[in-house]
Amino acid sequence: MHIWLRKQWVIALVLGLLLLSSWLIFSSKEHASGAPGGSVPPTYNNTGISDDSNPLAANFDAAHNSYSAQALVTAGAAPGQTVIVNGIHFTWPNVATATPDNWQAVGQTISFTTAPGNSILAFLGAAHFGPSIGTGTINYSDGTRQNFHLAFSDWTLNGGASQPAFGNTTALTMPYRNYKGGQDQALTYVFYTQVTLHTNGSRSVVSVTLPAVTNNGTLHVFAISTNTLPPTPTPSPTNTPSPTATPSPTPSPTATPSPTPSPTATPTDTPTPTPTPSPTDTPSPTATPGGG
Repeated sequence: MHIWLRKQWVIALVLGLLLLSSWLIFSSKEHASGAPGGSVPPTYNNTGISDDSNPLAANFDAAHNSYSAQALVTAGAAPGQTVIVNGIHFTWPNVATATPDNWQAVGQTISFTTAPGNSILAFLGAAHFGPSIGTGTINYSDGTRQNFHLAFSDWTLNGGASQPAFGNTTALTMPYRNYKGGQDQALTYVFYTQVTLHTNGSRSVVSVTLPAVTNNGTLHVFAISTNTLPPTPTPSPTNTPSPTATPSPTPSPTATPSPTPSPTATPTDTPTPTPTPSPTDTPSPTATPGGG
């Protein structure tokens, strides 16, 4: 009897371990918000946005400071809203305030798919406790991998004492953040960074592994996206052009020969006929008067 119970206990223990392993594997493969192939809701592991009326409901930096939901909406990042930076379209986390809303990088793999022609992988995020950089991995459909550096500036630029680092672009700027006492009037930011993909025209991205360690603070990612491919132009039907008739050469007008003028006859002066002198009338002999 004791042997049978021991066997049942061992079987139950093995089954429990198998179920736990399956859950851990599933949890480690998270799906990106707005990803082309990600239909499963993302599993975020940090709550970084709070309502102004309840600032202690979030803890972005492990010191109970957080982004303000109201300030983010004003800046253009409401839940589920499209945020466009450098021509890249991101979907801001579509979750309720004071619930997990970002990935705090701890080496987890996030499912994210691209098309073979996509050339950029882009991220929205920030770091806390100073600007931070770590090495992650891009996983391709053909089994190859690409290491890359994910780097973000500090979310308050170290209280305004520094400039954006690592070539980051400022995506969103908020005039304050929340802390346990209310609102802290410190400029707060979300940054943009991108990675050039090593695509060859046939393979695509299937997932991204975030850095497990950094050089300084902690990296947070709010959204991942890729560049939009230009539409393939529809070829216009080729119209066979009608043969162009070769124009007959226009004959040069034949010059009408000018009539050769008849030589003007030089009028011969007709000599005035010399008048033939009339015969001199021989006077009749005067009659000799008769004697009487």
